[in-house]
Amino acid sequence: MKVIVFPFAGGGKYSFAYLKEMLPEFIKFTVLEYPGRGMRIDDPLLYTLEEIVKDAFEQVKKRIRNEDYVIYGHSMGGLVGFLVCREIEAAGFRKPLKLVVTGCNPPTVRRQRRIAHLPAAQFWEEVMALGGIPQELKDELMLMEFFEPVLRADFKSIEEFRYENKAPISIPIDVFYGSDEGINEKEVNEWKHLSYDEVCVEEVAGDHFFIYRHQTYFSRYFVGLLM
Repeated sequence: MKVIVFPFAGGGKYSFAYLKEMLPEFIKFTVLEYPGRGMRIDDPLLYTLEEIVKDAFEQVKKRIRNEDYVIYGHSMGGLVGFLVCREIEAAGFRKPLKLVVTGCNPPTVRRQRRIAHLPAAQFWEEVMALGGIPQELKDELMLMEFFEPVLRADFKSIEEFRYENKAPISIPIDVFYGSDEGINEKEVNEWKHLSYDEVCVEEVAGDHFFIYRHQTYFSRYFVGLLM
């Protein structure tokens, strides 16, 4: 059994290490890496969501041959995961058992807060307000300078994305959103129009990075999906 994970803006291979460590060995928890970070540090950054989805789809194709799997994405990763699911269906590949999305409005909802263009101080103020930034990054100017272009590229890709309306996917979707992250209940329920299959939407206590607050809950959730 396999969980294929799409990171949030600025995230990478180790962003979900806490969850991977809590899962039993029979679950292959595979976090994809976007260009320009981690093991792909020498690859040029991508500045459009279309490019990111194309790159992610190429990675997924190599991992979905002969076993059941789930696609999971947090924030930007949820959007990428949904768009990759559309590509999987269009290509006729083996479909995931489920798409799991956390902390992510549906692609039909335009992002209102635009920060990619802001001066450094304001940009980091907005990023910090989202939560989820490790203390070691906050304390190290060189690390912040290294991650800033990565984060700006990711936010630019989200902010400039225009959703192309197509038929819903035929994959069940579980959506979780934080009670304190400013996601509108009416808007998040638009996920229910994006799949012909069952879509479950659940509020969880916490801010945008509520996944770190509910590690045990989500580890048990994924075990339950794949048992």
